Amino acid sequence: MKKLSLLISAFLFCFALNAQEESGGSSIADILNVETVNVNAAEGHEEALADYEKEYEEKVTRLDAELEDLNEAYKKEVSALIEDFTKVLSEGDETKAKNSKKSVVTQVRTMTMSLKQTKKNTVQGFNNDIVPMIRELPAVFRNMKTKEVKEKTEEYTKTFEQEYTANIAALEGFKKKEHLVIEPVSDTPSSTSDQ
Repeated sequence: MKKLSLLISAFLFCFALNAQEESGGSSIADILNVETVNVNAAEGHEEALADYEKEYEEKVTRLDAELEDLNEAYKKEVSALIEDFTKVLSEGDETKAKNSKKSVVTQVRTMTMSLKQTKKNTVQGFNNDIVPMIRELPAVFRNMKTKEVKEKTEEYTKTFEQEYTANIAALEGFKKKEHLVIEPVSDTPSSTSDQ
């Protein structure tokens, strides 16, 4: 029996030694060989993400409407100034026309700068509303959604800068244009002379 026990022990020892050699000499390699598990990071968070996306889209739509309202109010104010300027022009008084034009240029420049700043403030308000919503999302989405909002904000800011530059260029064109031309009185007699 002792011999049988020794034979079984020797057999087990050889088996264990052979298993160690196959795994590079590690006695725990087979234990540590755990299969890979693939997990979808969004799994279980679909509802939270869908709620965020819905709220985000609503806020973007509201932001776009607010920005459009700002544009319309700006255009309306500029139109009113130009309408008043046109009335002054029709009077034919060079001094009044010159003063009115300077006033229009100053007011439009101020309104243009104010519009750009108001738009930036409106987008900042949008960001202030979105950031807490992003913080409530599961961690797997936070970086992605933060990046998305940053890109959206940069897109708006770039648009505001382009609009501002275009509006100032149009204002400079208005400023340089001669709007009132007064023809000098001719010294020649009129065509309806006494006969």
